[in-house]
Amino acid sequence: MANLFRALYPEGFYVSIDPTNADQCQHQFQKAILSGGDYIYVGGGDGTLNRLLPDLLDAKLPVGVLPIGTGNLFARYVLGIQSSSDLLKTPEHYTTKAFYPGLSDNRPFVLMVGTGLDGEAIHHQSNRGKYWLGKVSYPLEMFFALIRDKMPELFIRYEDTEGIVQEKTALWAIVARSPSYFPLFTVNPGWDPWQKALSVTLIHGRSKKDIWISLIEILMGKIPSKRITFEKTRSVQIRGVARTQADGEEIPLPEWTSVSEKTIFFSTK
Repeated sequence: MANLFRALYPEGFYVSIDPTNADQCQHQFQKAILSGGDYIYVGGGDGTLNRLLPDLLDAKLPVGVLPIGTGNLFARYVLGIQSSSDLLKTPEHYTTKAFYPGLSDNRPFVLMVGTGLDGEAIHHQSNRGKYWLGKVSYPLEMFFALIRDKMPELFIRYEDTEGIVQEKTALWAIVARSPSYFPLFTVNPGWDPWQKALSVTLIHGRSKKDIWISLIEILMGKIPSKRITFEKTRSVQIRGVARTQADGEEIPLPEWTSVSEKTIFFSTK
């Protein structure tokens, strides 16, 4: 992909993402944006897009997402992009659509914020395991997290689409704008990412046994269920002692998760 980009755009800036030196990569990316250009291409998955999202919002340029990451949920479910090489070669054939990111304590996210089991999995997921094992590394870390980590209870307060505030407790909470995760762990199948609302998936229970059963129900497609409930909301407040991830990147536990009216532009067919 790097060689193809350099051949097509010899005057363009190519910035390689190095997870071990994130600050330097961020500085190089910001420098490339300031140099000017007609398009920005992001090659990677949902986590890469999440790290670069604040600068992409400020750049206000069309963005082509090249799905060469682990999950590629945004490219698959929202943009419908299948071929990275075609997007590089003929960007004029792709129309521009507006996308509204969510905010988690004023930090933009593209697809989801998860607090609980998936936050623990992302925390323990080493770079080597992710890059060598790919999608397999994620369910493996979820399995290990269920064995070694405590699942703390979360307090959830959310405002539904009618403006009514609801309060609940859960072991695991997923705030999403589209179908979350990849098969076979797909949650919220068929959710419309273009709606200005959030889907909140809550895993209820009192012990790890309830999470084990919930994962089996997800794999079997038996959702919602007694332990898994869905809510459509305008905003969500999450409190507790649990790790959190946004689009595959670990973040602090969010006080508020909401929908932003900021607009980011992506190139898609």
